[in-house]
Order: sequence, then C-alpha cells, then structure tokens
Amino acid sequence: MAARHRSAFGFLAVAVGLVAASFTLTAQGRAPVSNAGSARQDSVLARTPDGHPDFQGVWANNTVTPLQRPKQWEGKTLLTDAEIAELQNFAAQIVENDGDAQFGDGLITAVLNHVANPKSYDPGTGNYNQFWLVERDWHDRRTSLITDPPDGRIPPLTPEGQTLVIDTTNFSPKSDFMGSHENLHLTERLTRVGPEVLNYEFTVSDPTMWTAAWTAMIPLKLKDELIYEYACHEGNDAMSDMLRGHRFEEREGAAKTSSK
Repeated sequence: MAARHRSAFGFLAVAVGLVAASFTLTAQGRAPVSNAGSARQDSVLARTPDGHPDFQGVWANNTVTPLQRPKQWEGKTLLTDAEIAELQNFAAQIVENDGDAQFGDGLITAVLNHVANPKSYDPGTGNYNQFWLVERDWHDRRTSLITDPPDGRIPPLTPEGQTLVIDTTNFSPKSDFMGSHENLHLTERLTRVGPEVLNYEFTVSDPTMWTAAWTAMIPLKLKDELIYEYACHEGNDAMSDMLRGHRFEEREGAAKTSSK
C-alpha cells in the first residue's frame, strides 16, 4: 500500500462564536441522549457574560460511534465501560498495525468484526495509512448516532426514495419549451423498474402557458451500445482543408518576418 505522507485531518472542527441572545438551551426539558457525552446535572455549565450557554471553542467530531446501530449491538442502546475498554484495546491493535486508514464507521466496523488489519475503502488510490488520522473519541457510550427511530437504523426507502427526483425552476427568459419560458417548473423522475427499463417521467407546469400541469413518461431501454457523436461532420473532409489553410497562413507570416 502506498501511503500518502501529508497532513490529513480526520475530524470536523467547528469554531463557535457567541450565542445569540434569543438562544435557549435545548437540553432543558428533555433527557440527554448520551451518558458520556452529556453534561452532568450537578455540573456548572460555562456561560457568556450575559448568562447564555458559552459555545465558544473548537469542538471536534472524532467520535467512534457509528451512524447506524450495527447488527452486533441490535437491541442495545448503551455500552458499558468494560465493553468500551475491550473495543479500545482492539482498536489500538489496528492503529499499531498502521494499515489502510479507516474513515467514518470503518474503524468501529473493523473492531466489531475483529479485523486487525482492515483494508481501505478506496484501495485503488493507495489512500492514507492509519497513522495520519487523529485518535478517535470514545466518550459517547451510545451504539448509534441515530436517536430516532429507537432501533438506531435508517428506515427503509419509500417508493419515492427509490426514484431520483430532479426539480428545476428559475429558467432563463431566453429558454423556450413549447412557448414556456421563465415561469416553467420542471420535475423529472428516474425510476429503475426492471433490469433493462428505466422510466423517465417529467411534469411541467406554467400557469401563464397551460391551465394545468401535465405529465409524460418515457420508458428508456438499456442498450449494449456505445454513444457516438451523431452530428453531421461531412466525413471530416473539411478538417484537412482547414489545417492546410492555417499552415499556409503560418508560412506566409514566417516569410514576411524573415524578409524584414
């Protein structure tokens, strides 16, 4: 593996300024979601001179907690201190091996699967080695960043979620679609409905042009073919004449320069 030796930051740092006077502490009125990551009720929170919570500083997002709850932790919301210590011990082995860098949930996934020398998610580029990543934070005892739904998992896709939706407005007044210009509203939907069929559906509306929106659908067929330029090029016969003309102009220019 070819490790890229340059400084890389594996965390998101946020510098927060003074909080607006209208801000209210959201933790008030609801229970904390993380035992380790939440302030103790008997602790004194830092406050600005005007009494509001003080969020100034650099706050790093280096948590090892995965976005979704892994199968290994199904039904489990919090880890014990002993479980965290065991995970940290195996994670230390991965770091010491200095293999491919484990970004995002890659590190905790490798730990849970007991893979001591995990490969990079992008081995084609060589990636960074683990040495260049900052140390992960283990202060959050939760088993997922997702707090709702309670199972810590992203809900299944809806039918609309399986469709690519492209919504376009603000057309130029110079555009022209069947007489519609800047008031055109175009919504396109691409849905894979079979191994060889992709439905392309579009809805257009323009109250200055039509009395109601209208929709059409074109079933696109997958082709085992390459796309070639289909515009007229006259066999590219004109290209040689164009180049010949430019070479003539260059020779004429060179001759005039040498005669001076």
